[in-house]
Amino acid sequence: MIKNYEDKLRSIIHNHLPGAKIYLFNLKSEEKDGKYMEMSIAIDAGQISDPGIIGNIYADIKKQLWPVDIDIVDFNYVTDDLKTEILKNGVVVQK
Repeated sequence: MIKNYEDKLRSIIHNHLPGAKIYLFNLKSEEKDGKYMEMSIAIDAGQISDPGIIGNIYADIKKQLWPVDIDIVDFNYVTDDLKTEILKNGVVVQK
């Protein structure tokens, strides 16, 4: 099911941060009407100079992919343990 979201997520995120690497993690398999209800997104775009960009991405995703519940983190500002978890178990959104 997550494949249904990848193109839209990539489009939204790359609109704000072209070329950013996108990881999906903490995917919840609970579905309602064929849609994932929870997921976390890690964005690796180097150092993001404007902290409002993450908020804008969040708002666009919520608007376009509702009722998906999301959390977004900047990959460069998470703990090493979380980075390891994301790299080990996350799904990379391919270009």
